[in-house]
Amino acid sequence: MDFIEKPAELQVLTEKIKRAKAKKMLLVEKKTEEKLKQMLATKQW
Repeated sequence: MDFIEKPAELQVLTEKIKRAKAKKMLLVEKKTEEKLKQMLATKQW
C-alpha cells in the first residue's frame, strides 16, 4: 500500500493514479481472459 503525504503534489498524485489504473486494467484483462478460456473449454462451440 502506498501512502500519500499531505499536501501532495499534483504531478506525483497524478502519476500514482495512472500507475494504479494501468495495474487495475491488467488485472481486469487477465480475469476476462480466464473467463473466456473457461467458457470456451466448457461450451465447446
